[in-house]
Amino acid sequence: MKKHNNIIYSVNDHYFVYFIASIQSLFENIKKDTSCHVTILYSDLKKEYIKILNDFSKLMSTRDLVIKVLDTKKLIETYSHLLYKTSFYSLEMYYRILIPTIFKDQEKVLYIDCDTIINNDISELFKIDMGDNLIAACKNISSINMCNYIQSLDLNPDFYLNSGLILFHCKKCYSSHFTERCFNFLKEKQIFKFPDQDIINKCLNGKFYQLPLKWNFQWHHYILDDRNIENDSQAVQKYYDDLIDTIDNISIIHYTSSTKPTYFYDDLLAPEYFYYLYRSPLYLIWKRVNKREDLWGDDPIRLSDYEINIAIEKLRLYYPNIKYEGRLPWGHSGSDILLLNNYNKKIVARITSEKRANHEKYVLEKFGSKA
Repeated sequence: MKKHNNIIYSVNDHYFVYFIASIQSLFENIKKDTSCHVTILYSDLKKEYIKILNDFSKLMSTRDLVIKVLDTKKLIETYSHLLYKTSFYSLEMYYRILIPTIFKDQEKVLYIDCDTIINNDISELFKIDMGDNLIAACKNISSINMCNYIQSLDLNPDFYLNSGLILFHCKKCYSSHFTERCFNFLKEKQIFKFPDQDIINKCLNGKFYQLPLKWNFQWHHYILDDRNIENDSQAVQKYYDDLIDTIDNISIIHYTSSTKPTYFYDDLLAPEYFYYLYRSPLYLIWKRVNKREDLWGDDPIRLSDYEINIAIEKLRLYYPNIKYEGRLPWGHSGSDILLLNNYNKKIVARITSEKRANHEKYVLEKFGSKA
């Protein structure tokens, strides 16, 4: 009997469009001989989104790929007197704490944030021997300010995990009363900046199995530092060096903080997000539900197919093996964003017509992943 891998997402209205890209990337990178059970947790979601998820689960579920949608509103309400939200974090963050209780009969369960892109098969994670650890995760890439904050919690920044990807050993967590111990920290009425993440770290006190950073590449530090922003948001150098060492071997991209690819679409690793978003059938449904032509609102002026073809032929002078996979369903006025593929390397390119009236000159700006 084939053993299946349990994967958990939690989703709300705001992160639904990120979830669409993430789960598409997960499906496209699952090995054929891998069996996966994907559970999508929610408590407050548009009716239209719930219907999309239920229809999607029926359509996509097979013997080796099972998708379940689980309403956890009643469970969240049980702890509602303890929970609070912050400006960037919703109540869904507490699912991470509740997972060992919800899935207490499972051995290992992998939680993945919605704002991620999976580049490799995740079954490798389930083969890890966690020893006597309750959790496996990547350390948090911390700024100077963040290090100071972590130390104010009486924790060591070198052993402070990022909760965007967590492999739970649910049976061990449940038997050690992990969920109850986490909520006990909330009862202390201490105000945490990153409630679920801080609480999990307080509960573990630095004891967790540290995964290589390739499994949770926290991109915002890399993006900010790459732009040479001289402020306290810069990562401590030793952590930044860890990011650099990982850049060519990323298994999961985590679009951390408010620095999302929808705002930094011309930066490294943003193309992967749009690549999988565009390929997902859920995205077309999401647009119809929200009555949107694209991510930004009204449909912009589009270039003609003739203009697109000319630009691609020019590209082939430099990249003979490049393949055109379609245009993104959004762009800026007078421009288009194209999806390209060169030796299976994803590229996003912007093509702009400087003089649209007579098609005199075309400018190609290739950005994002290198060809």
